[in-house]
Amino acid sequence: MKSGQGRGGTAAPVQNALTRQVDALQQRQQGRQTEIQRQVDEGAARPRQMSLFPDDARAIPNYLARTPLFSPVRPGRRKRRENDLLASPKGFEIRFSGEQLDQSDCDVFMQLVHGARGWTLGEPIELNRADFLAQIGRADGGKNYEWLGSVFRRLNGARVHVESERYRVNMALVSKTMEDKQTGVVSVVLDPDIVKMFSGSEYSLVDWQKRKMLEKRVDLAKWLHNFTSSHEAGLQRWMISSLREWSGYASPLRKFREALTEALAELERVEILKGVAFYDRETKVRWTRV
Repeated sequence: MKSGQGRGGTAAPVQNALTRQVDALQQRQQGRQTEIQRQVDEGAARPRQMSLFPDDARAIPNYLARTPLFSPVRPGRRKRRENDLLASPKGFEIRFSGEQLDQSDCDVFMQLVHGARGWTLGEPIELNRADFLAQIGRADGGKNYEWLGSVFRRLNGARVHVESERYRVNMALVSKTMEDKQTGVVSVVLDPDIVKMFSGSEYSLVDWQKRKMLEKRVDLAKWLHNFTSSHEAGLQRWMISSLREWSGYASPLRKFREALTEALAELERVEILKGVAFYDRETKVRWTRV
């Protein structure tokens, strides 16, 4: 009996100590949850991982797809912008500072975002340079390595300020790039705030294989591909003058109409659009997004 009482007497303090440890742990967890909820309520907490987009598509924020941020720029004609207000449909405002960007820069940006799937934004994302070029449809080699480096510099120097009914975001498209020239590994850091433009219905998915099939009027065709992808599938109608303004096409309206005709024919060829038709004295155009 004495031995049994001894074992029972020892078990009770141990059990009490375990109970106190469990209670303390639960209190700490509850405290952390309360703090996280407080940060969420105050807007301080934010998601830091990009969505897992499909392998055969690339994502682009609607705010960027509907503006001349990535415009059809002629080689050697890039201009420096400083807090320029970009043309855009009603509902949001976007300002841009940096060297003018084109649709090749957009290819790189969309592939970087794709490579960021599942990574914690704000931390380095490691990419193989040769694989990256292949993924955007470019050959491996020194000239394209130099070109890719120039795109990284442009994206790193590009700052956008987006203001919509919900968000006000001010950020660099790419925060930092680091390249190991011996191994071909590139580390890229994306601003965590960029995830806000890839949430809910704020972004669109672009068919990547069809985009790489475009051969004529490529920059304008790619811009139109992004633009039409940022709207509901089916019939779409647009003023030609508005498309010229939103795309950032610098030539007169007559020349833009010619370029637009060729670019839309290219989008029909790869079955992105169908039923393209100009109407109302060729001031408007309609098509059906497949």
